[in-house]
Amino acid sequence: MRENIAKVYTKAFLKVIDSKELSSCFDKLSIFENLFSNNTKFQTILNSPYVKIENKVNLVLSILDTKQQNLINLIKLLGEKKRLNLIPLISKELDRVISKNSNSYNGVLYSGSKLDSKIAVTLEKKLSDSSKNKINLVQKIREEDGVVVSSDTLGIEIGFSKNKMKSQLIEHIIKAI
Repeated sequence: MRENIAKVYTKAFLKVIDSKELSSCFDKLSIFENLFSNNTKFQTILNSPYVKIENKVNLVLSILDTKQQNLINLIKLLGEKKRLNLIPLISKELDRVISKNSNSYNGVLYSGSKLDSKIAVTLEKKLSDSSKNKINLVQKIREEDGVVVSSDTLGIEIGFSKNKMKSQLIEHIIKAI
């Protein structure tokens, strides 16, 4: 539901800005993805019914530190409608638009250990060829054993896990008996 509302605001915002402003606005708004997900004090302030809307808007604008009137107007509108918490979703939508326009998408390569850079480059090339888009992968290590390639903006997730393979093999053996 929130994603759909963010798409409406993003669509309206895209009508009033030009392509030159687009990446600049995204850069400014992308700061808030980290603030909303990792800063509990910031979340508490924005969600507090005791803090005036004007103060919340001023806080967001002070973090943005921008002279772009369209971006300032967007923040004021979101504050007026009590929807400042949509900023990270609007940022993601702007990222999707930028990726679509440039035909270049970002993705993450999750693995249990650091993979050889040749493997990452090969995966990038294979994914780029199969999707007919330029895909840039960033490698991240996680606890699970296996490999997962994910791109939110492109909407793909491909993975291989030892645990999943093991459970499928057991399931197949049980069906055969």
